Amino acid sequence: MYTYFRQRWTDFRLAGKLNYTLTIKGGDIENTWVPDPYCYNARESNMMMPDEETHSNLKIKPNGEIIYSRG
Repeated sequence: MYTYFRQRWTDFRLAGKLNYTLTIKGGDIENTWVPDPYCYNARESNMMMPDEETHSNLKIKPNGEIIYSRG
């Protein structure tokens, strides 16, 4: 099974800085702060992961809303 992990939050410091939605893909996401999720009941997995650079993106909307999708 292949799934995406998505997070959404608002950074009010970015609100009003852009007049368009900025999309960041690939290795450039490494230079951006994202929250560190913690899953209390998670188990360690050795599953093969698809190419994260191809299937991940981060969108910053003009109102400061950030959507992070990791594949």
